[in-house]
Amino acid sequence: MAAMMIHADLGIRVNISSILYGALGCFLCAARYKFRNSVGKWPIATRDFSEYALTFATISLLGATASYAVAAGTSGWADGVVQGLDELIGFGWVAWYRFVAAHPMLQVSGMAVYASIFLTPVILLGSFAFNGQRAEARHFLASFWLAAVLSLSLFHFMPTLGPLAFLWQGPIPYMPTSGLYQADLIPLLREHSLQYVDLGELRGLVGAPSFHAASAVLYMLAAWRLQRFRAPVICLNLAMLLSIPVEGTHYMVDIISGMLVAVAADSIITQIAKGRASLIGIRRARSLTATPGSVGKIAV
Repeated sequence: MAAMMIHADLGIRVNISSILYGALGCFLCAARYKFRNSVGKWPIATRDFSEYALTFATISLLGATASYAVAAGTSGWADGVVQGLDELIGFGWVAWYRFVAAHPMLQVSGMAVYASIFLTPVILLGSFAFNGQRAEARHFLASFWLAAVLSLSLFHFMPTLGPLAFLWQGPIPYMPTSGLYQADLIPLLREHSLQYVDLGELRGLVGAPSFHAASAVLYMLAAWRLQRFRAPVICLNLAMLLSIPVEGTHYMVDIISGMLVAVAADSIITQIAKGRASLIGIRRARSLTATPGSVGKIAV
């Protein structure tokens, strides 16, 4: 990310937000270190949650910041192509937006579930830490990281203004959570008029694929390993998927591609984990075979 930021002539503005992020990181590092050799359920859970939360926060912060550098290197707009694909599958964004704009309850609930992208990982990682599910937690974190890398890579080839800026004409009756910031920021980044990223105003600029959609799928896959939270997390993230077209100002193709990115990331990490487990098993078998008297010891 640092190399990308330098190449894009972008810096990070140091302000109160930067200090708060740094303080949070230091706190989590200190907690992880303090309880590193602890025994007992709660100290171990605190240690593991600190590790997971620090890793997740770092991935999220780096990914959102890197999206500015990726956006600075893009050119053109893919809205016409993406909108054409939406029409091909029969999705009308304008009709969906008008329906939400006419129902205030849908707006309030949409904003709430859209923002749950920050709440769900706390539930998941806290549950993994409390239940001692280290492998499951690290699988989720690795999948989340890989999905972020894939999303940013694809975004470079499919920059979009977003359907609100591209399709809507006239006064805006309801301004979604994402607003028009994508259409405002990307031209400034391309012209190098925006020279600093303000962490206090940080917004992920990924359009297609939708990282909100990728996150929702990854959250549901992770929740499947947690019997207690499986149903509520899945229901919450299905609702978040429904909110993304308006609150995230995304085309349906953005959402579908984001879901596919999540499935691909989870599948790749699963295969890597299986391969690693097989390799460890082979090494252990060879070690036992090469050790004199090992068979007799195992039998005893």
